Amino acid sequence: MQTINNRMTETQIADLFSLAVQLQVKAEESEDRDTAILAYSIQNACSNLTESRREFWAADATINNLELKLTDTAVQLANAESKCMELAAENAVKHEFIKTCFRAAADGASMDGDDIQKLGERLGLFGREIYQPVLHGYICGHEAGEDTVYVMKKTPATDAFLAEVRASAIPEGYVLVPQQIFLEPSDIESICSQCGDGHESGYGDFTDGLLWVGNIQRDDGNIVHGLHISSADYSEEGGVTVCEFAAQLRKGVQS
Repeated sequence: MQTINNRMTETQIADLFSLAVQLQVKAEESEDRDTAILAYSIQNACSNLTESRREFWAADATINNLELKLTDTAVQLANAESKCMELAAENAVKHEFIKTCFRAAADGASMDGDDIQKLGERLGLFGREIYQPVLHGYICGHEAGEDTVYVMKKTPATDAFLAEVRASAIPEGYVLVPQQIFLEPSDIESICSQCGDGHESGYGDFTDGLLWVGNIQRDDGNIVHGLHISSADYSEEGGVTVCEFAAQLRKGVQS
């Protein structure tokens, strides 16, 4: 005899739980302790089974999400590997071009412009196009539409990589600043001088202020790069420096 174990549906579990509740009520009314305990046990089993099914579904959903993430990560890694191979190929050609020219110079050999152009063409760095002044600029001694000129070929992998680097740089409207800025009492007074200190006998009522990063000219004519504060109502009147940034930070902001 073959036994077939079919999984109970959520509705069947709910129906069994309801029957067990009714059975427990009747058993308690008739003081049938054993049946009441059995009915209660069935209710616990149904509750545990329902919770287990929910946990299983949640785990299954988590597994599916992880599989999707793994698939997406695998695709990203494959794309990154492909880009790296393309970058390596483009840079290998450039390296060979530079190495050949360097060796020629080191050996005392003579390479004129024609030699360099032919080398670049052989390596795939240069190509030839029919000379058009509009496209190539004026080149003395060349006839438009007749002569050929050497042009640098595009490097799509390198260009795309550099574009990604630029895109991931500091967003427009943002600059690098120190993680922490220590303010001395004189700095706090400078802030109050622009935005008030709440006292009529001092700098007056509090007002809106404007913190900004950039260059400001001191009274002695020196330019200071750093964090400054100005009154929001009279920003055109200048401001005072709260923190002067170091030279390396200034360089990073400019780049």
